[in-house]
Amino acid sequence: SVDVNGSEAGYRVRSLYFDTLDDLDLHASLDGVSSRHKLRLRYYNDDVEHVKLELKIKEGYRSYKKSIVLNQKEVEELLLGRVRFLANHKAADAQLFLTIFQHSSYRPKVMVEYHRIAYVHAFSNLRICYDTDIRISSRNTSFLEQHVPWIPLMDVTEGVFEVKYDEWILTSVQMLLGRVETNAVAFSKYVSARMRTGGL
Repeated sequence: SVDVNGSEAGYRVRSLYFDTLDDLDLHASLDGVSSRHKLRLRYYNDDVEHVKLELKIKEGYRSYKKSIVLNQKEVEELLLGRVRFLANHKAADAQLFLTIFQHSSYRPKVMVEYHRIAYVHAFSNLRICYDTDIRISSRNTSFLEQHVPWIPLMDVTEGVFEVKYDEWILTSVQMLLGRVETNAVAFSKYVSARMRTGGL
């Protein structure tokens, strides 16, 4: 079935990635550390009143997310480095995010936006995504603005095809993948964006 965030035509995704002053998360990804995470803000289809603050955690081959939803005013506070509102946020994981920001000096680093077509299946938590028109910007304070000066991350004819699943993949999907001409690589939009914007 189609992902809940969009339709058959897909949807737009905009993310703002955070990292520590000395880029601990960036270097963990570059070094291939088995247990690592990424911190980001994300919203879909220009809906700035429902912005997810996400912690994407990877432990070996397993990955999962913790997230809370922020409104536009709360995001504006966060972009100014004001995080005290998280102490009174009703979400269960709000205190976790408050601790991260207070003790690890996380700052906005780079924005990434792209168009996504996604399908999901309940079996093994299967998720298939195809991302195109991937573009980046270091104008982090413009995260909530509609018009942003973007830099293409890759050629317009290229995209990122990703298949995620917990343990087992459907045989039909596995057979389909065998017919597609692709280059299987480890790809991180955050790392690629930082490299492109001179963040290393």
